[in-house]
Amino acid sequence: IVILPYPGQGHINPLLQLSLALASTMGFRVTFVSTRKNHGAIVLSPEDRGIGIHLATIPDEMLPE
Repeated sequence: IVILPYPGQGHINPLLQLSLALASTMGFRVTFVSTRKNHGAIVLSPEDRGIGIHLATIPDEMLPE
């Protein structure tokens, strides 16, 4: 499962909690994608590491066409 929240803080936390629930209770492997700016604010506790969540980043800015 890939989860890509809108980059506002109010969207990141609930979807991170959903990701943790899907990984820990359902056994899904979840990729949680955030911008580089928001990536530093995402903290997984030691218990949450290793339960099937991969954190990935995308650039903060839009690429020129």
